[in-house]
Amino acid sequence: MRRRDPDLSLDSQGGTNPSPKAEPVKRWLAMVGKEPLDEIENPELAMGRMQELYEKKGYPKEWIDKRLRGIAARQDLSATSGSSAG
Repeated sequence: MRRRDPDLSLDSQGGTNPSPKAEPVKRWLAMVGKEPLDEIENPELAMGRMQELYEKKGYPKEWIDKRLRGIAARQDLSATSGSSAG
């Protein structure tokens, strides 16, 4: 018979008991879930994260700058075309 992991047991209210193993995972999930929400509120955060990712992948700085300028130009164009279509 398979034994149940005591870290996954339910408490008397039906919730899970806090687990020292689970807490780092819960904090990581909260952080990962918060980042996209922050980027929606502040698109510059998304651009910075994208630049870091391209740098880690080894893309040349000139290519990254050109890519980010192109993305910004498309966002500006779509923002202005959407507001004038009324």
